[in-house]
Amino acid sequence: MRNSSRGSFFVLFSALVVFCFFSGIASAADSVKIGYVDMQKLIDQSDEAKKVRSTLESMKASKEKELEKMVTTAKKLEEDLKKQINILSDDAKKNKGR
Repeated sequence: MRNSSRGSFFVLFSALVVFCFFSGIASAADSVKIGYVDMQKLIDQSDEAKKVRSTLESMKASKEKELEKMVTTAKKLEEDLKKQINILSDDAKKNKGR
């Protein structure tokens, strides 16, 4: 009978420990707060991000102007070459084509 009371005491004690453990987790979960950062909102509204965006847009506009000038120059050279193609010698055509 003595072993039986030890076994039931052990089971009761184990149940009490498990209960205390899980009740502690439940109360800890109530006090834990989880947050998140909305990165898109941060990027859209941040002063630094606005400055960087402005700088990038001005760089983009500058590069687009350069590209437009280069395209215009290339088209002009192509038109000049087409006008002169019948007049130029074969060697001159090769040199102009480069």
